[in-house]
Amino acid sequence: MDRDEAREKAGEKLGELKDKTGEVLEELRVKGQEFLGKHEDTIESAIDKMAGFVDEQTKRKYHDKIETAAEKAKTTVERLAGDAGHPATPTDATGAAGAAAGAAGAAAGAARVDAQADVRLVEVVLADRRDRDVDR
Repeated sequence: MDRDEAREKAGEKLGELKDKTGEVLEELRVKGQEFLGKHEDTIESAIDKMAGFVDEQTKRKYHDKIETAAEKAKTTVERLAGDAGHPATPTDATGAAGAAAGAAGAAAGAARVDAQADVRLVEVVLADRRDRDVDR
């Protein structure tokens, strides 16, 4: 096999792999969207409980930020579930897979929905703890 034949064969394999990957990702997106649609209320309730817990732990010091993060997380769930007239359009494979994984975790009681909202809430708690340590 010469170099050109090897490149052609590699290109064909790459094309097949891209097609298969696209099919799998589309399947994941659809399943994630269906799951989110079925469990949206449970997920949103978990977000509210998590936000309430963090708000309580920080003695409402970051109430506005916590509320904003919680609302953004719920908006993301609605968008990915295809509700409120917004079709689900995750922009990449990570978004679709993350949404499916996040929905499964939240429905199981883990309250994992939107990675950015989770990070923001953790940052708020850590900042509050740092502030308490400085005050001591």
